Amino acid sequence: MNDITPYVVTLNAGQTYQICQCGRCSSAPFAADNCPKAFSLHNRQKQLVWLCSCGRSAAMPYCDGSHNPRNEMTVWGALREMTQDLLGHFRK
Repeated sequence: MNDITPYVVTLNAGQTYQICQCGRCSSAPFAADNCPKAFSLHNRQKQLVWLCSCGRSAAMPYCDGSHNPRNEMTVWGALREMTQDLLGHFRK
């Protein structure tokens, strides 16, 4: 199972954020001052967003689920695995 999960953050209205796309910033998902691949994101309204943490999203900097190991499964196979994950979570 893949442990890559998106960064879930609230972005404030009217602010510009520098988003790390090099994958090495300790402040990720936000870029450090010396990030070689910083992406400038101006946010118009306050919103909760999922920011990509794997670098594979076609909708950068937003997560589009490209990293999901279930993308190649049938719908029934993915549902079966998700049900097992959910049941395992509640058994802990």
